Amino acid sequence: MPAITAEKCLRETIPDPELFEQYWNGNGDNSVCFKSIIEDGLRNTEKNEYLINGYISFGSLLEIYLSSHTASPIYKQKVIIPFFNQWVNNAAKYFGEKMDEPYKFAKYVYADKTIQLLHELQARDGKSKNKLSENLGVSEKTIQTDLRLLSPSLKRSKATENDEALKIGGYAVNVEIKEIRQPDNSKLYYTPNTVNPLVMLPNVTQVAVLLSSLAQNEGSDIAIGIGADIWLQLSDYCKKRIKKNFFPNNPTLSDFIDRIEYLIKRGHIVGFVKERDMDVSSVSELLSIACKGSRRCNIELVKDGKTIELNNQKIQISKNHYVAISAEQPSESIDFIEENVSYIELV
Repeated sequence: MPAITAEKCLRETIPDPELFEQYWNGNGDNSVCFKSIIEDGLRNTEKNEYLINGYISFGSLLEIYLSSHTASPIYKQKVIIPFFNQWVNNAAKYFGEKMDEPYKFAKYVYADKTIQLLHELQARDGKSKNKLSENLGVSEKTIQTDLRLLSPSLKRSKATENDEALKIGGYAVNVEIKEIRQPDNSKLYYTPNTVNPLVMLPNVTQVAVLLSSLAQNEGSDIAIGIGADIWLQLSDYCKKRIKKNFFPNNPTLSDFIDRIEYLIKRGHIVGFVKERDMDVSSVSELLSIACKGSRRCNIELVKDGKTIELNNQKIQISKNHYVAISAEQPSESIDFIEENVSYIELV
C-alpha cells in the first residue's frame, strides 16, 4: 500500500472513533494534539503532507505525541500506551504488515512509585484517595496503605509483618501527611513538608544517593523538578563534595545535575517554592519552612517567664530542640522548643 496522510491513517485506524477529535484537535485538559505535532513537523520543510508508509512510521508519530503529553508517567503507561498498542496493531493490519513482536513504546513508569506519590501529595488543596488511586494506577487500598507507611501518625490501619517502608534511593521516607475533611465527610490528603516534600538529613552521602535515584528517571519532568528543588537548597560546600566524591564514578548523576544547572542558568528553573502557594500560619509549619527551606525569620520566645525578641534568625533543628542563630552574628544562638514560640515571621 502506498503512503497515506497521517490524518487519514489516524482516523481510519483509531480503536475508538469517538476519540478521534480529542486526539486530533486536543481538548481543554491537554493542548497536545496530532494536528499541532504534524504542523510543527512540516513548518520548516517544503512538504505539504505528513505521510505514513507503515506501522513503524505510525508508531513513531504516536511516540512524539507521548513525549509531548503532560499526563503523569504512570497514566501514560497504564492508560495511553495500551490504547496506542491497539492503534499500532490496527495500523499494521491497515497496511497489510505482519508484526513479529509488539511495538515497543518508551517506558514511562518510575523505578520508584514513591516519587510520584510524594509529587501528588504536594497539591496543597489536597487529593482524595480516589484521585491518588486514579493518577497512580493502583487500588485505593494500596493508596491507604502507602499513606500510612509514609506517615504512621495517620493510624488508619494496624501494621502487619508484611509492611515495608516506602523508599527512595534505598532510604525510608517518612513525611507528615495532613487530612482535610470535606463537607460530605470524605478526606483529602496533602503534605506540608517543604523539601519537595522529602524529610532529609544534612548528610552528603544520603543526598547524593537520593539524587542518583532521581537521575535514573532523567527523562521525567517530575524527577528533574524534585532534583532541582533539592539542588537549589544545598550549600556550595555540599554541592562541591557531591561533585568531587560521586561524579567521577557516576556519569548518570553528573549528567542529571549538569542538566539541572543548565535549566537554572537559562532561567527555566528560578527557585524553590517553599510554601507551595499555601497560606501557612501554624508555628510548626513555619518552623519547618525556616529549617528545611533555609528561610530567615523574626521570632519571639518566652523562656523562664521572659520574652526574647530575635530578628533575622536562621533556625536549625537538633535531636529534641531548635536553635536560633543570628544571621549577623553566627556566634550568638539560643536553644528553644516549639512551645517557647509566641510569634514567628518568615523574612
